[in-house]
Parts: sequence; structure tokens; C-alpha cells
Amino acid sequence: MRFLADLLSTLRRAAPRAAMLVVAAGLAGPAAAQDGTTPLQTFQTYVVNNDLTNAQFFLQNGLVTAAEIDTGDLFLKALFANNTRGSDTRPLDFANIEQVARLHDYLSVLAPVDMNGRERCWNYNTRITERWCGLATTMLAQGVSPQAISFYLQRGLDLAARPEEVASPALALIANLGSRYSMEDLNWFSQNGLQLGSETFPLSHFTRLQAYYELDLDDAYKIPEARLDSQPFNFLDALSMTLTSRRQNGHERSANQDFLCRYIMFVAGQMPPTFDHFSFLLRNVQEFRGANIGRTEKASSRRYGTFYYEVFPQSCVSMIGAMALSSSELDRMISLFAAEQDMSTAQWLVTLKQGALQSNVQKN
Repeated sequence: MRFLADLLSTLRRAAPRAAMLVVAAGLAGPAAAQDGTTPLQTFQTYVVNNDLTNAQFFLQNGLVTAAEIDTGDLFLKALFANNTRGSDTRPLDFANIEQVARLHDYLSVLAPVDMNGRERCWNYNTRITERWCGLATTMLAQGVSPQAISFYLQRGLDLAARPEEVASPALALIANLGSRYSMEDLNWFSQNGLQLGSETFPLSHFTRLQAYYELDLDDAYKIPEARLDSQPFNFLDALSMTLTSRRQNGHERSANQDFLCRYIMFVAGQMPPTFDHFSFLLRNVQEFRGANIGRTEKASSRRYGTFYYEVFPQSCVSMIGAMALSSSELDRMISLFAAEQDMSTAQWLVTLKQGALQSNVQKN
């Protein structure tokens, strides 16, 4: 940290000297490189590359002034450029707190760093000029740990902030429940400002998140019906719609489905769905089939070794069964699967219907 201390000291001394140099240079302004690159652009490139020594040259010699620098924008730009898929070296990885703190301290000497704005997204070392990203949503989409995110919260990140044209961080969290985030993590985020339950989600939030993950049409969020952006979905809807996205595969997908199904059962008593979740999920989640009940597949990982996971998690079997009892679409789904010659699913649904009828008879 000696380097940082010296750097910050130099920054403070450089401000008046930089002003004198600008005056001495007259009103001609900074010269641009032959390719049109300005000193400010080169300074920003050094910062993005975490080369603060060369960046400091521009400040120390008056080629760039603090007034020209949007510290919040540059901080986000540096982080997003260093946390993109396809990056071989990531000196400013979200979880590399020591290096991120060094950058934050460097920029905050110039001006306060606003972490709650937006910057263009990056992918495979390319800046995507038509897409906006926010820090909270991007970190949650990548599954950054609460321990790392707490560093940003301490320096002004607000999980309740909603930058314009950026998907809600709550949707990004939902997408990683069970596979990257646990119930303990969910509670931690809720206690630290992330809105869960009360927030509604315009259709555009789903399309922005699937654009971030670059999901093709088959893997993208399924939309239950034609809806305008002015007709948002509630939190329960978002949980069910996330079940239809195929961003994850194998045991990670099973873990995500298991968590979401259990969570849906918990949330269902607190808010009504805005569409029929039963028929929507049966049509759009291919694992939710009668033939998959009780079926397991083999998987392996460095952490757990070899293990088996449920293709159609039992929690989801129970959830669909509960939804069937209150859905007006049950008979239509039985007919649909029978027509498609998926007799195992049709028979399973018939069994659910018979159980519901017997239950009603006993109650009466």
C-alpha cells in the first residue's frame, strides 16, 4: 500500500501544479494523438488496465485535470472491462478487493465515486454500445459472493438503486438461487437493501437480463402472454418465469429449480400470480414431465466428487401438484399431453385430478 500512499500524496500536490501548467500552455488545450486519441482517453485506458502509475503521469503533468474525469463512470468502466467473459487476466476482478480498493481510493481523491450509475456492458473484451449495465445487477448475475459485495456496500453501492435501462438486481439474484446463492445469502441481500417481494418487473427487465447472458431464443425467458411493458410481473411471476430460462444445465439447473420451487411454494401464499403458472410451467419446462419423476442423473464436481441429482426435483413435483389443484387449465393440460402421446405426463395429471376429487368428496 506504500505505492498508493505515495500516489495519493502526489495527486494532492499535483492539483495546483496542473492548473499552472494548463495556464502556461495557453488556451490551445491538450493535443490529440495522430489517430485522434485524446490524453483523457489514454488516461482512462491506463486506469481500465489498472496501470495507475502511467495514468498518474497525465494528472501530474496537467494533461488531464480532475474536473474532466467522471470518477463513477470510470470506476464502472474499469470493473466491467475486467469482469467480462473471455478475460484471461482480471486484475480488477470484482472479488479482488485489494486491487479494487486501490482503484477506488485513487479515483475518490479526485471526486466522490458514484457506484449506482450505469455504464455500457462488456463481453469478450468488447464494449457493447447498445446495452447498459449496473454494478449490483452485474455482480449478482455473475454470482459474486456477499462477502465481496459487502465491500462495495460500505463504499456507497445501493442495492435498491435502479439505473435506467438496467435489469433489476433481484432478477439476477433469482437466476442464481440454489446454484450460486443459498437461502442464507438471500436473507443477507434482503437485509442489505435488495427489494424482494414488493418489486415489480416490466417485460424489458427480462429481455435485458437475457441479453446480458446472451441467451438464444430456446434458452431465453419464456413470456406467458403478450403483455405491454406497462403491465409488469410481480415477484411470484418472476420466480416462475426464471424456471423457464435454460442458462444453466445439469446439476446446477436442478439445484436452481429445486430452490425456486421451494421458494415459490413459500411466496405463493403472500401474493397472487398474474397468470396461470401451472399450464405455463408445464408447457415451458421440459424437465417437468411424468417420465422424469424419480429419475436421477450422474454428475461430478471438484467440490462434491461424484453424485446424483434429480432431473425433476421432488420439490417441483409437489409444487406442480399443488398448482394443479387450483388451476382451471388442468383438463386442458391432460388433453394436450395425451394428444402429444406423452402418456406418462397425462396419466400423472389424471392422478392429480383424481386425488383432488377424492379430497373434495371427503371434505363434503
